Amino acid sequence: MSEIVAAAPAPEKPPPAGPKSSAAAIWSMVLGILSVVFCLSILGGIPAIILGVVGLKKIGNAPDELKGKGMAIAGISAGAAGTLSAPVILAIMLPAMMQAEDRAIQSLMITEMRTISTACQIYAIDNDSQFPPDLSKLFPIYLADAGQLTWTDPKTGGELPYIYVAGANPDSTETQPILISPSDFRGERVIIYNNGSLERAPAEAAKVLLETLQDN
Repeated sequence: MSEIVAAAPAPEKPPPAGPKSSAAAIWSMVLGILSVVFCLSILGGIPAIILGVVGLKKIGNAPDELKGKGMAIAGISAGAAGTLSAPVILAIMLPAMMQAEDRAIQSLMITEMRTISTACQIYAIDNDSQFPPDLSKLFPIYLADAGQLTWTDPKTGGELPYIYVAGANPDSTETQPILISPSDFRGERVIIYNNGSLERAPAEAAKVLLETLQDN
């Protein structure tokens, strides 16, 4: 008697895959969060808004295949918030950036002024403890470039001669100004004295000093 062999059960079909999250929606939310948390502003905000809109459009065209509408909306909202913060961030950072630029320019001027001051000190050693009657006497022996006697403003390209105060005594224990910056930076001028010391003086005080020297 032959055995009856049961037929093998048909393999079960895997359940249909559900809709997957839209990559555009995911990246929209990520960039939107970054634009707010890390202050990326328009660098992250605008791409977040664009990707969010693209994600919403793709999800709307294929709702059975894509999901992530909430992420796209969150990305657009966060991106908008980050983008709107740009003027605030700029308003905060711009003054600091301008001040840093002015400080860098002032540092360059101070370097040039110290070079001139050192040249004056060497001139005095060679000339019976007398500073030069005017700065032109420093070139070409004590300064290799006559252009060092003129300050060139990196912002405007304008040229101004350094203000030299003749008649100071290099050996005096009394501080006497010998060199004053031709322009001020954020309300202060640089003054170098006969002993080589340097001062950042208020522009108004430097103006009074110049007027006093002229009167004398």
